[in-house]
Formats: sequence, C-alpha cells, structure tokens
Amino acid sequence: RINLGGLYVQPELLYNSNTYSYEYQFPTGQYTSDASSASVRNATLELPVMVGFKILFLRLEAGPSFTLGNWDDIKSGDLSGLGIDFKSPVTGYQAGLGAEFGKFSIGLRYAGYFSRTEQTFTLPDHTTQQLKSDKNGRFMLSLGYFF
Repeated sequence: RINLGGLYVQPELLYNSNTYSYEYQFPTGQYTSDASSASVRNATLELPVMVGFKILFLRLEAGPSFTLGNWDDIKSGDLSGLGIDFKSPVTGYQAGLGAEFGKFSIGLRYAGYFSRTEQTFTLPDHTTQQLKSDKNGRFMLSLGYFF
C-alpha cells in the first residue's frame, strides 16, 4: 500500500478459480444421448489497482482490474471430445469497503467487467456453440494480516 496523504494506492495480484457446470441439449438423433454435461474449472490472474481512503479504522476503495491470464480445465463430464474456450474481459472494476483492527483486516468487494464473458464450446463433431453471458460480477470477502 502506497500512502499519498489522505489517499492510498494499493496494487494487488489475485488468483481466482471458479467451477461451472454445463449442460448441453443435442438435436434429437444427432448423438447417442440427447443431453450431456461437463464440469469446467476456470482460473484467472488479475491485477486490481485500488485507490482508497481510510477514516479511523474503516476504508473505502475502488479501482480498475486487469486480467493477466485465463486458464480452463475440463474436470469431468460425459461428453468426450468437448473443448471450451473461456474468454473473460480484459478490463473490469472493483469497489468495496473494509475495516482494520491492528494487524488484521476484513473487506467486502464487488467486482465486475465492462463487457460480457464469452464461452465457445467445440463439440466432438467440431461444430461450435458460443454463449455470451451478461456482465457478470461477484462479491469477494477478504481476510488479511499485515506483516
């Protein structure tokens, strides 16, 4: 954390991991089964740069967040040959509040993206399906200790 008078700048490096379950309904008669599912893990490396201020033991902060890396892993499923390309937006935002008690801190943030998330599924017959989600966001709870 870099203190600048009444404000501070706090760059961070965050590793996020999420697991999603997908179900796909095939056209009738195209495959042996009409539906299939898979569990996919998506991980991102993000660099938020928070700007905030602190009053007594409370702090309020907000700033941009940049995605540095994005990885997918199909964990399980009954659809062999499924490929997934998960593209999360490169730039987002985070805003939150927190409290500090001695060397301990607790915080709650909301993080979102400025554009939609895209997922491209490549099926065993090499056809693709593309899904675009809304501008998805998430709440993050943090616990910290200052060294």
